[in-house]
Amino acid sequence: MTGIYVRQDGATFYNCSFNFSEGNCAQNCLRNEAEERKASKTGGVYKRMTMRVYQFCGDLGKNKASRGIIDEISEQQLALFFETDELKEQILGGDVNPTKILYQVDVVLQTAEGKPCAYKVIALHDAMPIPPTE
Repeated sequence: MTGIYVRQDGATFYNCSFNFSEGNCAQNCLRNEAEERKASKTGGVYKRMTMRVYQFCGDLGKNKASRGIIDEISEQQLALFFETDELKEQILGGDVNPTKILYQVDVVLQTAEGKPCAYKVIALHDAMPIPPTE
């Protein structure tokens, strides 16, 4: 039995009744759909994102995490990890301070307990100086 109720303020409510096996099937389908949405939102590759390095360790041999910001994904500073040492050298090891450069990169957003915690940089496409603010 399914019923649809519309309140005076325009909100719509759906009332559904299921037997045990139908309810169990509906619950599993909804759980799977939620997991698929979560996986596609957090596990995909973000291509050609503009990244700014927020902080970095000048000694590239140390495993101290650098931090970066990609506004299109999260306004928080997140830890930066690199696919290869060569990629790390390209971004952090140049003659110019990396915090003064914008990088166009491909990244994988990494999460912990469902919250963004790090970017894994997998490709560098371009770099340009940050425009001065007036």
